[in-house]
Amino acid sequence: MRDFVSSVHLHDNRGEKDEHLPPYDGSIDWPAAIKLLKSAPDRNLPLLLELKEKTGPEAPSASEQLTAARKSMDRFEKAWASAK
Repeated sequence: MRDFVSSVHLHDNRGEKDEHLPPYDGSIDWPAAIKLLKSAPDRNLPLLLELKEKTGPEAPSASEQLTAARKSMDRFEKAWASAK
C-alpha cells in the first residue's frame, strides 16, 4: 500500500479516538513512525500537520495552540533530520 501514498497527515492521539493532537502529545511512537516514513519509496512526500483546535472556556488561545504546534514540529524536524 505504501507505494500509493501521496501525502502524510501528521498528528498524534492517545489511542482511543482520532484526537488530532500535535506530535509528541499523545501515544504514537514517533521514532518508529519517522523510521517507517523515511523508508518510503518516495522520501519527498508532503508532510501535513493536521490538528483539531481546542475550544471552550478552558482552552488555550489560538496563539498558544499555534506556539505548541510549532514546538512539536521543531521537535519532529530535529528527529527527522537525525533519523537514519
